[in-house]
Amino acid sequence: MLMKIKISPSRFSSGISSLWRGNDISTINQFILETINGKVRLSVNNEIVEDAFSLVFESGRSAIAATLFACNIGDGDDVIVSSFTCDAVTYAVCETGARVVYVDINDDLTMNEKCVTIAITDRTKAIIIQNTFGRLGMQPPAIKRMKDLGLLVIEDNCLSVGSSLNSTVFGSWGDVSVFSLEVSKTITIGWGGVLTINNAVYLSRIVGYYNTLCRVSIMQDIRRLFQLWFSVLMTRWQPWGGFVVWYFLYGTQIFRKSSTSQKRIKNTLAKLGFSSLALYKFMIPRMGSMISKTHRNLEELEDYATILGLNCPIRRRDGEYLVAPRLSILVDKYVVEKVLTIAEQLGVEAGRWFSECPPNYKQSDCVIVSANKAIEIAEQIINVPCYWSMSDREMRAIKGFLLCISKENLVRHVNCTDIVFT
Repeated sequence: MLMKIKISPSRFSSGISSLWRGNDISTINQFILETINGKVRLSVNNEIVEDAFSLVFESGRSAIAATLFACNIGDGDDVIVSSFTCDAVTYAVCETGARVVYVDINDDLTMNEKCVTIAITDRTKAIIIQNTFGRLGMQPPAIKRMKDLGLLVIEDNCLSVGSSLNSTVFGSWGDVSVFSLEVSKTITIGWGGVLTINNAVYLSRIVGYYNTLCRVSIMQDIRRLFQLWFSVLMTRWQPWGGFVVWYFLYGTQIFRKSSTSQKRIKNTLAKLGFSSLALYKFMIPRMGSMISKTHRNLEELEDYATILGLNCPIRRRDGEYLVAPRLSILVDKYVVEKVLTIAEQLGVEAGRWFSECPPNYKQSDCVIVSANKAIEIAEQIINVPCYWSMSDREMRAIKGFLLCISKENLVRHVNCTDIVFT
């Protein structure tokens, strides 16, 4: 049977949205129903996720900032960060008063260890090791060297939750690790960041600081839960004219987005709200299957991209179990816009994580040791979704998109809306 891929008419009927796909409507509905029936408690007393080793914040960036604050890292200190990163990391470090020191990356998006060595000075107090799209950001021996030098090692696992190397799960390599529950991540509740403490040396300081924080208000938390439910519903339902609803809800600020002002977190550092925390706990037993399905989708798309001869910066190696919300592909920088146009025509929301490297925010106050490779890759990178909630039809649509961009003449000349798939 042949199927023509429908062109997307709106934000809500885009076919394969890159947002909100880390959850599904059936899971949220079940959570709401069990909450109404009294099976889910909104109390945080004796919560497993808020014990002495795992703390839940309003956002991943809040978790990073809180860790630095708790460890007295601020004015006069340096924090080493990958040049290929999200500006949220930059905001988190800068809010503490510490200086960001950017280091370059390798072809596979890992941090360049030689560049890291050059960046370390007497001012250096911490390093944020970013695990990008399922790959450990630095080799284990190098991570150990960072610890031996007395640096606080923060493992940023926001884009790789569920990944492992030689059966060691990511998030256990650093002194502390962070993963995000925010929009567009592998698993989302709309907002939230989970901080895991692996080194007892930092335990009392971080927990003590955490206990001084306020919690997101009940009204704000309920609004966020409604935004999650409605957005996931609309993404799956895909009504005609959904963009009108989308712009109304955001235009009236009934729904909120992660804006620049919200990223300046020093005055809004907070614990996750009651209902969001309960939803996160509700999802914990289900995360294994979510991670497994994401892994299978990523492998399937990676294998197909390999058959087509596409340039993927990360291909799995022996001992790796890759999990990521997106598959990355490098294209000629001069045809990036054409490639994105094809994606839009096919109803595939191709992303650009990260097209701005290093982040522009307060760049004049930061130190750039090197960013040549990061800039080169940022000019070429596109990402396609591989979330666990995607359907077979959506996977076929993405493969159709990959088929288009595998041939340069197709990218430049063929109207891909006419392509059919079996």
